[in-house]
Formats: sequence, structure tokens, C-alpha cells
Amino acid sequence: MRVWAGLGSVQPEEDGQEEGPDPGRQLVDERLTVYLPYEVDVTTADRAHVRGARYEVDAIKRRPQTSRRHVRLSLWRAVT
Repeated sequence: MRVWAGLGSVQPEEDGQEEGPDPGRQLVDERLTVYLPYEVDVTTADRAHVRGARYEVDAIKRRPQTSRRHVRLSLWRAVT
């Protein structure tokens, strides 16, 4: 089910790394911050497709009190 499709502002965040369960194997996650129109109805159960990659919605923050109302999503995906 598509919740929304269109333009949004996509901002990269710093990638995180940690030691994986196998010795010497690093786990890397890629994180993005995405700003969408305030009216978009999104939950943490939704998934986002950005530039061909699939991301999980980690957090949602709505900004109704500003003149530029928007929804800020924190997205992440594991990179192997």
C-alpha cells in the first residue's frame, strides 16, 4: 500500500558501525532524515524507498507549530 509518493527533502546522517556476531565482520547501518509534507500519514510500520533502497522508519516527528509544517522521518537500513 502506498502512503505517499512525491518529492521530499532527503538528508544523509552519519553511518554507524559496530562489530558483528562473526569475528572481524562489521555491521554498518545507513541513516537518512527525510522531510515530508505535514499531511502525510506515516507510521513506524511503514517502509520508505529512497533512490532504489528500502529503509525502515525509525522515528517520526511532526512540526505543526511552525510556519513550514512538516513531518521529519528518521530512516535506517542495514548495509552488508
